Amino acid sequence: MYASSDSRVAPCVLAVPHHNEQEIPMRNTLLATIIALAAVPALASARTPAPDCHAMMLAAVKDDMHNTWNKGQTLPVDIARDTPSGGAFCTHGGSCLPRKVAGKEAVRLTDCKIGPSIGDGDYRLVALPHSHKH
Repeated sequence: MYASSDSRVAPCVLAVPHHNEQEIPMRNTLLATIIALAAVPALASARTPAPDCHAMMLAAVKDDMHNTWNKGQTLPVDIARDTPSGGAFCTHGGSCLPRKVAGKEAVRLTDCKIGPSIGDGDYRLVALPHSHKH
């Protein structure tokens, strides 16, 4: 490549910084790792079970995994979920219990309340102040 069409001009030399062939993929991997690590606390807090949060069965209830829970049983729960049937309380990594059966309240929170939305129709459960055990 020449700077001019004049044949007396010396060829131009383009100065390109020398990169190690592994440097760019390593940089991309580092950037992806930093982004992923920055997102972990937000994602973890969204699904962290509410401490001391339980639901009591007011009637016999069948959850979405076909387990039957009897009146008076309590179960630890960590989210409330909007459903076509009127809502549910869900266990950590497990089943969801319908809040109503045949139009009547069947499951009630005992020591927490429904808190802020965490997306996709799910809500964090917030422990009531008197329910914390010290």
